[in-house]
Amino acid sequence: MSPRGRRRQKRVERRPGGLALIAVAWLAAALVLESDAGISAYLGWALIGTGLLLVLAWAFRVRRLVSSGQHERLLRGRSTGRVMTWLMPPLAIVIAALSVWSDMPLRLRVILGQGPLLRHALTLREDPTLATEEGGHEIGIFSVYQSSVVAGQVRLITAPCGSDVCGLVYSPDGEPLVVTKDSYRHLWGPWWHWRRRDT
Repeated sequence: MSPRGRRRQKRVERRPGGLALIAVAWLAAALVLESDAGISAYLGWALIGTGLLLVLAWAFRVRRLVSSGQHERLLRGRSTGRVMTWLMPPLAIVIAALSVWSDMPLRLRVILGQGPLLRHALTLREDPTLATEEGGHEIGIFSVYQSSVVAGQVRLITAPCGSDVCGLVYSPDGEPLVVTKDSYRHLWGPWWHWRRRDT
């Protein structure tokens, strides 16, 4: 084999370490963004677009590996780390998709931020006039932009959801009251994910 062919073969065989690091960084960003009650349309499309680019770059590297015939050496090898490096981009996409489906990052954030959230909710239930109609403030690890009390249920808007807004509802007596086109998903204990549809 010519020196040029050997250099090309080494490039193909090389682990996609940079791509794996980008995949890990993308997954971390996705999990942080998914840990809020919602995500803006711009950030959502940016996350999807960069995820697609990541998969395309990975598919291009895999195609080069297969077309050069080097994939058999990779599969015969005993290095789990080497195989995991190659699998990291699609694994990152799968983990991010499962976390969106299960609400796990948001559930974990609610559990971790339970103390300040609960104190705030109980204060608002005792005195609903303290609810803020506009303006943001921090409650533990959540930014709350608007709060209200409806039928003893505390509603906290924490994030945009595309053209809607999303947040948390403290409802210790069961499923929250549906107002207009509201939708809810139970998260943990007395806490519910809330989507208020504005259109």
